[in-house]
Amino acid sequence: MQVKPFFYGKSMARIRTIKPEFPQSESMGRVSRESRLCFILLFTLADDAGRLRGNSRMLASLLFPYDDDAKKHIESWLTELEREKCICRYTIDDDQYIQINQWLKHQKIDKPTASKIPPPPDSAESSRMLANPRELSSEDSIKERSKEGNGMDGAKTRFNDFWNAWPKSERKQDKAKCSEKWKAAKLDDLIDVILADIETKKQTQKWQGGFIETPEVYLNNRRWEDGVTPDERKSQPQPKSFAQQEREAGWARWEEQTNRVHPDRIKAQQQSGHIIDVNTEILEILQK
Repeated sequence: MQVKPFFYGKSMARIRTIKPEFPQSESMGRVSRESRLCFILLFTLADDAGRLRGNSRMLASLLFPYDDDAKKHIESWLTELEREKCICRYTIDDDQYIQINQWLKHQKIDKPTASKIPPPPDSAESSRMLANPRELSSEDSIKERSKEGNGMDGAKTRFNDFWNAWPKSERKQDKAKCSEKWKAAKLDDLIDVILADIETKKQTQKWQGGFIETPEVYLNNRRWEDGVTPDERKSQPQPKSFAQQEREAGWARWEEQTNRVHPDRIKAQQQSGHIIDVNTEILEILQK
């Protein structure tokens, strides 16, 4: 299911998706129906990092423009969602913001744009996208594993998320040098965008064929800004039905007797865009 966007300030939010298993989520079962709807509507305002402005009165007017009582209740709905760790609410310089936790689990971003909203103050904690253990996504598992080890600082921990997500190959090398470049470029705030880009590139024929640049080249050239989308899969031809085979056999008998291409075959060709299979004699007649 897709949630259509609407204008939010000077920009328009992107179309977001809702997974079929959303209604069966245990965390959603512990909040009210109004809170569930509020959670879904927050998707339409969130940027590609899952962040949005968090003033409750503003959200009430944007998300529930036809419900006069929304301003009275939205604070309690947001509190329910925060209690279940569906969202993280925080304040920076007196401005209120919301981070939707497990954003990469909820959404697949094809061309992510860097967030203009500051991350939560405790970014290392919020980036792990806290949730119930049963609902951890694959990205969360990578981040949880990266915490284990030798007491690395926050910047290096975020680099490990990048390094663990990078596909294994002979060109995956120079980890220490890449770590230094990561810290020098201060890429912690872009980790969600970068991870989403890596997941997208894993679906391309280039990467699946083993043509993967080194992590250092990726960082030096800021390849997450390339806007790569997954390759479209060519659909496999469907087997012909018995009725279709009978029709084509009738066309062939008619063409053999008349030395002309059957009109229905021409029509089928035009509709499918496929080249019809006719013999050389018929082709010579058509060229006259």
